[in-house]
Amino acid sequence: MTAGEEIRFCSPRNPMAAALVEELSQALRYLTGDDGRSSFSEADVETPDSAFVVLLRGGAPVACGALRPLLNDCAEIKRMYSRSPGGGLVVLAALERRAGELGYREIRLSTRKINDRAIAFYRKHGYVITEPYGKYRETDLSVCFSKRLQPNS
Repeated sequence: MTAGEEIRFCSPRNPMAAALVEELSQALRYLTGDDGRSSFSEADVETPDSAFVVLLRGGAPVACGALRPLLNDCAEIKRMYSRSPGGGLVVLAALERRAGELGYREIRLSTRKINDRAIAFYRKHGYVITEPYGKYRETDLSVCFSKRLQPNS
């Protein structure tokens, strides 16, 4: 992180977080025709084994992301969004650190195949395409990724 940046763990119901999540929903609706809300519940990331983070720059919220349990030692990233260059990487790094602290050894996620920017972003940061999981087994619109975490990451 750079000077003036702060990661804040909070509820996605927090007004600053909710505003970012709403922006993400609108962007996804425009890009894919689906706002992604059916794949996310605030309650899923308000448990001790989950996290929701907001990146603040100069006190203003600019990026967010969520981490929720998926399988035994595997978490899932949801609702990643940044309105500011480099914000996604800061949020991703914070979520990966938190996943390691919570004992997760793998992270999975899904994004729409049409979302070229997200696909390139996750590939650039060590995520590899993996078999579809959960509800994503039922659709050919999504691509699933995974990343093994290093111990103490």
